[in-house]
Amino acid sequence: MDVSNVAFNRNLDIPPKVGNINIGFYTFVKIGYYVIGIADKSLKSHLDYPNWYKSKYIANNYFTEVVYADPVIVGLSYIFKCPIITNDKYRQYEGTELEEWLNKVLIPFKIIDGKFNLVAKRDSYD
Repeated sequence: MDVSNVAFNRNLDIPPKVGNINIGFYTFVKIGYYVIGIADKSLKSHLDYPNWYKSKYIANNYFTEVVYADPVIVGLSYIFKCPIITNDKYRQYEGTELEEWLNKVLIPFKIIDGKFNLVAKRDSYD
């Protein structure tokens, strides 16, 4: 899960919301998925409740923080052959060997009325 992207919910939420992270994380945990969350280190300084986020997700090792999350998210997805919950298109990988992979594994979403909704790629966020 692209934690920073989920927190911003398609850039609709400024500041980014811990509530969006909770909705995304628990949507998948409740149905039995193991969530690998990678966040930009700078996210916590922009969140609406940074201390809660740090104590819940970072201190308990649910998520990993890195300086720049995109290459880590893409690399882990490729290694573990898993999808990426994000609205980011990772355009920096266009024209690379990872472009085709990303076209298959990126899963866009919308958070509407407190519910996490996956978006069909043909109806996505563009």
